[in-house]
Order: sequence, then structure tokens, then C-alpha cells
Amino acid sequence: MLYPYIHYQQTSCAQAIKNWESKNNGVKAEDAIEIKLCCQIPPIAKMDPKPLIALKNCEILSLSTNTIDRMVSLSGMTKLRVLSLGRNNIKKLEKLDEVASSLEQLWISYNQISSLDGIASLVNLHTLYMSNNAIKSFGELAYLVRLLVITSVTIMKKYIRFLLK
Repeated sequence: MLYPYIHYQQTSCAQAIKNWESKNNGVKAEDAIEIKLCCQIPPIAKMDPKPLIALKNCEILSLSTNTIDRMVSLSGMTKLRVLSLGRNNIKKLEKLDEVASSLEQLWISYNQISSLDGIASLVNLHTLYMSNNAIKSFGELAYLVRLLVITSVTIMKKYIRFLLK
């Protein structure tokens, strides 16, 4: 940290959702299909499960370009198809079991993820964007073999196309 004596503020998920509602003519976030909470100022540093799981109708959730370092359970978000967490500080893929049956796209490029462990439960995942992470071993690609419907993967700045049909 550059200036340890300065307290950096952060935006909570609850506040970001309130801001989203006010920018969207009072549309209730719990009724919305797509919610973009990208690039908040100050950034979201923590995924708060309570306000996020209230988004029961959300199919596309974007929390990209914040400072989130850890994923949380998204139980109750049974309609979630696209989860975008690119450009954060996430180190580990975790707590995806609650959305495993509905998630079709996972966008997690520009994080600090070093392993694909935790992705195998995503049975309907067809698109994975995760370039510019900390994957160092091609052995990590073995986790993708379990994903039977995967058709598009971006890893390590290279485009790799999988056709498993």
C-alpha cells in the first residue's frame, strides 16, 4: 500500500445496487435481468452475499473493474447465466456451486487466479474468458475436460477453441 495512513473508502454491494437503481429510473434491482456494477468509484472491495442473493431474476451480473479479492456464494441466483468478474483481485475460483447449473459464461480475465480448481461443477459453462491471470501450468487445463458443453476458452492471451460435440 502506497500510503498506509490513508483510509481508502469502498463502495458496498448494497450501495452499488442502490446507485444502479437510481440510474435506471427506479427499476428495482431484484426485478432486473441484467445488472452492471462495473468500475464503481470508490471500488467494490468485497462481494456482499446478502444484497447479491436478492437479485433472484438476474441473468447477467457484472462486477468487473473493482477491487474484489474473494468470491462469495450466490445462492438464490438460480437464473444467473453470465458472471463477469474481470479486472479485480480474485485469487481463487470458489463458491460457484450455487450457480453451477445455470451459469453459461464466466468472465474472469485480469485477476490473480492460479488454478482452475473449482470450475468443474459448472456443468453448463460454454464460455470462459480468463486471460491475464496467474495460471502457470498447462496441467490446469485438465479441469476443462470435465466441462462437457464448453465451446470457447480464452487463457493466457491466446484464443483456444474447443469443440466437444
